[in-house]
Amino acid sequence: MRNIYIKTVTCIIVLSVLAVALASCIRTNMGGSALNIDSEPNNKEQYSETPSPTVYIDYLPKTESALDVSLLLETVENAANGILPSDLSEYTYIFNRHLLSRYASDDMMKRIILELYVSMLTSQVEYTFPSDAQITTTELADLLSVIKSDTPEFLHINDEYTRYTDPDTGLVRKLQFTFSDDPERYYEKLCETLGILEKWKSDTEEEGAYGRELYVYDRIMQNCEYSLSGKDVASAYGALVRGSALCEGYSDAFTLSMFYMGIECMQVYGMAVNSSGDEQSHAWNYVKPGDDWYEVDITWDDIDSVIPTPLYAYFNITHDEMSVNHTTDDIFSKMTLPECNAEELNYHRMNDCFIEADADVEDAFFDILNREVPEDAEDERDMTVKFESEEDYDEFRDRMDDLLNEWNNGRSYTYISLYKYVFDEKLFVVSFLFELSDV
Repeated sequence: MRNIYIKTVTCIIVLSVLAVALASCIRTNMGGSALNIDSEPNNKEQYSETPSPTVYIDYLPKTESALDVSLLLETVENAANGILPSDLSEYTYIFNRHLLSRYASDDMMKRIILELYVSMLTSQVEYTFPSDAQITTTELADLLSVIKSDTPEFLHINDEYTRYTDPDTGLVRKLQFTFSDDPERYYEKLCETLGILEKWKSDTEEEGAYGRELYVYDRIMQNCEYSLSGKDVASAYGALVRGSALCEGYSDAFTLSMFYMGIECMQVYGMAVNSSGDEQSHAWNYVKPGDDWYEVDITWDDIDSVIPTPLYAYFNITHDEMSVNHTTDDIFSKMTLPECNAEELNYHRMNDCFIEADADVEDAFFDILNREVPEDAEDERDMTVKFESEEDYDEFRDRMDDLLNEWNNGRSYTYISLYKYVFDEKLFVVSFLFELSDV
């Protein structure tokens, strides 16, 4: 039998490649250690003499959607013309969002969240809390963090804010915000962003929730490159329109896309450990494309700077898997996050590229390879494989070159002349890019 050997092998460890990028992937949102706060005490008489009026609002969402696109665009366009909303109950759709609905523990908090949402949406520089609100500076940081995590449509808010506290009680009485864009530009950016999502929604109208989720996941990775700096890198606009984003921008783009598609989703943030053992600030997502919740990390799956194929190691995985190198911040322990223990919609299981622990590694790998690289395949092919057991993964890594050479020897028309691969040694995933030549 004629031996056909692979000419070149390029071996890349994915987490090492991402280490430099993640080093600056800091969530610069409202709240938390990355925030720049200017706290100024105000005279308490300014507030005690002007009690806020009683407000009666039915906080029950009027729709099942987490996003009312028509109302959103109308509101921002009106704000650009100096017209502000009169009925806040129209915006209760935000309480269909997982984080905001759970953080809104009583009617006062629901009122504050709703008023803050509309104030930020309409680019209002100041917000004054109700006179009977009891918001401490710690609670404020948590509140603004939750709002920022659950409002990916905010493309225009800067990271800095000013808080004014009562000098006697220490309670927060007023906030001042700054915005990166005026209302007119925010409206233009929102139209551009939602226009892309409308096209994606149209493209996937025949798909189920999993198909729409995967389509969006792939499109974001195809469209966006990881960037440490530049305008809008921390927003969905950066990822979807400009094509460059930090982890927060990737995550916001995914959250907003899922809202638009009618799929439950939320952003979380915390610390992620790279292959060097260094902890870095990071953002990722929870998503519910069916009956169960899963976790995804689109930033860590986007490896196109190495090979032009996703890793899919972090697409619809369990919490136990994500927790291997991701830990959420303390704010999320104060709320009930969904359990993520389902495996049915994991990418590798759905696409028959998952090797069970009791399988013969060689036979299982050849079955996947024969399907993904048939005899009539030409030019380039990519594939990804996930191993259930670390033992099988280690065995495959030791034998990979030999297995591919053995497979090449059985080919009649084309063979693998060069391959590159990326692996995630924590989740036992290997992704390949094969270059093919005629025998």
